[in-house]
Amino acid sequence: MQKITFKGLTQRVIDKNVGMFKIRPQRVEFHCRNWFGKQLRELCDITALHGYSQIVREGYSVLERSVWSCAVVASTISAITLLMISWSWSVETPTVTADPAQYRLLHDIMLTNNLEIPQLMGEFTPPCGTMLERCMWKGTQWRCDNLFQVVNSTEGLCCSFNYYGLLKDNYPKKITVSVPKDPRRVMASGYQTGLSILLQPFSEDYHSTDVGSYGFKLMIHSSYDYPDNDAEIKIVLAGTESFITLTPTATYATDDALSFDPSVRNCYERSERVLSVLQRYSYVNCMVECRAASIYAKCGCVPYHLPNNGSLRNCEMKDMECVVRLRHLYQTAVPALNGSVERISYRSIAPPCGCLPGCDKVQYPSQMVTGVMNRSFSFNALSFL
Repeated sequence: MQKITFKGLTQRVIDKNVGMFKIRPQRVEFHCRNWFGKQLRELCDITALHGYSQIVREGYSVLERSVWSCAVVASTISAITLLMISWSWSVETPTVTADPAQYRLLHDIMLTNNLEIPQLMGEFTPPCGTMLERCMWKGTQWRCDNLFQVVNSTEGLCCSFNYYGLLKDNYPKKITVSVPKDPRRVMASGYQTGLSILLQPFSEDYHSTDVGSYGFKLMIHSSYDYPDNDAEIKIVLAGTESFITLTPTATYATDDALSFDPSVRNCYERSERVLSVLQRYSYVNCMVECRAASIYAKCGCVPYHLPNNGSLRNCEMKDMECVVRLRHLYQTAVPALNGSVERISYRSIAPPCGCLPGCDKVQYPSQMVTGVMNRSFSFNALSFL
């Protein structure tokens, strides 16, 4: 028969109860994911940025939260993209330093070969007779050298039709007699009564171009204006057929306006001022002669692409360092004035070289339609091509 001892049982119960009342340290676990989620919810709830509070707002379904999340992500990406574009615009333009020694070496080479820059550019430029394969004027096919002459422009040497800006033309001597004394005019609308030309782009000779395409740059301007950036400019790509429509706009002054002094009416009549190189006064012609005079005063020469009647020395390679350094004198809208458009008030400065707008002016707004050329089904009028 087993004997039960109450003393030992009582002692064990008391020890167990004492152990239950002892304070045991609790282990605190840190959950990074929960903490980050809590902080993100608080940020979205209190931020002033639009859309973030909608993501964590109570009562919204999962679909609504997803839509707001996509909108917030899209706006953030757009903001970052705009910041990157703004930063790229503010990057400083790299400095281009001209080495006079290299220009001197080229000058010596050209001097040894008895070459000047205008002559060298003429050698590099394709002849108009080669570049213009066929020409048609008023429905009649002509020799292209009877219609086009080589002239200088701000783009270099160009083949020009109906240009009468120079005191002496550049047509071949054998056809000078047949050149009209006044600009050619059309008598009706439509391309059949205008000028049609077939151009050869010489795509295999392209090494360094102003635009990233094969073709031609077309400058449309008055017959007496120097071809510069003031003209209407169109790009005609190789392998295409283009139709260009001109809508001439004439501006003229009445006799009552011409009775005032030029300083009052703020324009010159054609006969009130004579230019030194170009045949007829216009604001464009006056400004281009002003650019030539400005660079000549600083460098003692005139770049080959600016008008020169031979009385001023053409720039040579040894002069290029000065010409490049002072190019703002002839490349800006206002010669010898280099500043942003926002800071220039034309009324606050004197007209450069005394140039005022012409009282008579003709502008040629244009429209162009272009299509890909296809000779597979050519007939009738396309036999010209």
